Amino acid sequence: MPDMDKYTKHPAVVRSVEAFKKARALAGKDTPVPTVTSWGPLTNAGHIIGTEQLMLSIAMDPDEVKKLL
Repeated sequence: MPDMDKYTKHPAVVRSVEAFKKARALAGKDTPVPTVTSWGPLTNAGHIIGTEQLMLSIAMDPDEVKKLL
């Protein structure tokens, strides 16, 4: 599994997380807020570490994938 700090600190990921936090603050805790990209957690994980790496990691290191999700 790749070093997740490298990905979680990537500017695009940081921007997405910050945008979601702002949307959550504006919407309130009881209003659903779709993700910035409208992708689910597995799709986002594939974009972060690559689909092939994600599929291998699901089979070989599922606990690390759970941390990513």
